Amino acid sequence: MPFNRETGEIIGNLGSDFVISTAERWGATGLLLVAIEHAVEAFTSSGAVLPITIRPDEILVQEYPRQNKVAFLFQRRIAGKEHFYPYVFDLPPQMITKLAASGLWGHKH
Repeated sequence: MPFNRETGEIIGNLGSDFVISTAERWGATGLLLVAIEHAVEAFTSSGAVLPITIRPDEILVQEYPRQNKVAFLFQRRIAGKEHFYPYVFDLPPQMITKLAASGLWGHKH
């Protein structure tokens, strides 16, 4: 089942106070690449065969402004079963300041 890109997905105990974003928006920060690397490792551990390609349109990104977090959610079918992998960043205050100055944080989009 594909991600709900209109209302988002509840990830763990992060709650529903989030803004849906795009992978492209986060590509220049370096966070996207880190999240993808971890997702590839998780999917490989679950039995996926390398090489694994993850396209930006296969990633659901949710920003949690009140918690200073951004979550990347990945989905992959492995051996006929859906596997989900969330990677959540706790953004430190200095990063929040830089992201806000660049227009990547602190407003609805």
